[in-house]
Amino acid sequence: QRRVHGTLSECLFFFDMAVFRFLMLVWVAFAAAELIPDQPKIPKRYPGIKFGEPTAPILMEGYFDIACPYSAYAWLHAIPDVLQQLGGQLYFILHVRATPDNTYTWEAAKAVESVHMLAPEKIRPYITKMYEEQPRWRTWNNTHDQAVAIMAGIARDVAGVAVADFNAKFSSSAAYDAAAVGPRLGSLRGVWEVPTIALNGFIAPLHSHTNSSDWIALIQSLL
Repeated sequence: QRRVHGTLSECLFFFDMAVFRFLMLVWVAFAAAELIPDQPKIPKRYPGIKFGEPTAPILMEGYFDIACPYSAYAWLHAIPDVLQQLGGQLYFILHVRATPDNTYTWEAAKAVESVHMLAPEKIRPYITKMYEEQPRWRTWNNTHDQAVAIMAGIARDVAGVAVADFNAKFSSSAAYDAAAVGPRLGSLRGVWEVPTIALNGFIAPLHSHTNSSDWIALIQSLL
């Protein structure tokens, strides 16, 4: 009788686990659908925030989530050295990839795309400041409006964008469409984690805590 009871308990346990996993998959699917409910429009030009010359011999594409601490670490510790040391040898395209497991990820993506449209020459310092200030806006202690207000304040202070202009662009369909491209493009290319780096179209073994000298050595080996 004890063995029968144990067997039933084990069956119920595995059944509960299976139900739990199923519900988690459903939750992830709905979260992704809520994050980007519509298919974005096909962009007129190759998407992304671009740094450097298109004629450079190496194309580096980075998939970063502005709300991701790992993306923040890579942007603040590796990207500056890479861009400084490689100079004209590298064409870097940043794809902002909002992910559903980070707080205010969609708002941050729209904020970056808004500033990119309003003050493209200030986009790099804006992204840097967004990552530096990430603990201040990336918290559930903020309401949605409070988080967006912090992002607008950073745009004002770093990029010289008026808060009213930021809010208007942030609420526009253009910002929505631009922010929706990164996740779709990443999914089409099999990018499931951030940050992900691709060199000349192929995903590279470079991660958030990879030393910047290793980034540079790998890129230089392709020259």
